[in-house]
Amino acid sequence: MKKLNFVLLFTIAIIFLLPLIFTLWGSFIDAYGTMKIPPKIMAHYTLDNYKIVISFINLRWILNTFILTLLTVIPSILISVISGYGLYLKNSRLIIVLLIIIAMIPRYAILIPQFLIFSFFHLNSTLIACAIPLWVTPIHILIASVYFRQFPTTIVDAGKIDGLSTIGILFRILLPETKSLLICLTLLKTIDAWLDFLWQYLQLSANKSKTFYVGMISWLQMHTGGSAIGMPVNPIGYGLVVSVLLLIPFLVLFLYGNKYFIYELGGSE
Repeated sequence: MKKLNFVLLFTIAIIFLLPLIFTLWGSFIDAYGTMKIPPKIMAHYTLDNYKIVISFINLRWILNTFILTLLTVIPSILISVISGYGLYLKNSRLIIVLLIIIAMIPRYAILIPQFLIFSFFHLNSTLIACAIPLWVTPIHILIASVYFRQFPTTIVDAGKIDGLSTIGILFRILLPETKSLLICLTLLKTIDAWLDFLWQYLQLSANKSKTFYVGMISWLQMHTGGSAIGMPVNPIGYGLVVSVLLLIPFLVLFLYGNKYFIYELGGSE
């Protein structure tokens, strides 16, 4: 049985890793190597793909991504923690069901109403318009609520006896003990902010307002022809380089935050 489990896990790992390996490998070979079917290990390796793509990166895209992350993460964590704390105190099944129902609604099903609402308030084409829809995440509220349940309600009662308000108990007693929760919510919301491509693509049309993700994809769409700007034609190679550059930040986040996901939120120290 153990051997069967090992074979199954190994097979699943290979299925998931093969595209990543091909992406990294293909980003270092020239057009002749990427266009061969089947691909060959012995190809002409080069750094030209990276040099060309990196030379077109606009540092403003990176700054915009950082600003958008702050505009998204800070309000979202406050809303998730306070709402999760309230749900922990009330423990309303109706609210839990409503949050689950809202979480099941596809995000892109409400893009048009969102766009019209932001247009009415003259917020379109701004970073704040990209951040506001991500402030409230039902799943994150439920995660916060479940996390707070590890604290006995007697802590809240003791805080009230000491003269603290309900919100004061949260910020002065419970919140200092929720490091893993805050880190996990930060990582999850950071990923949400970076991956909300379609909404950002609709909002950020000006080159100076683009985020790194939108900017790189837009550049890839415009410049992979190559002949118009005198670049060597290797659209597949450029696409794979862009994929690697977009993947690196997520790998960094995973390496930093995986222990908080696997251990601390699971109740292990």
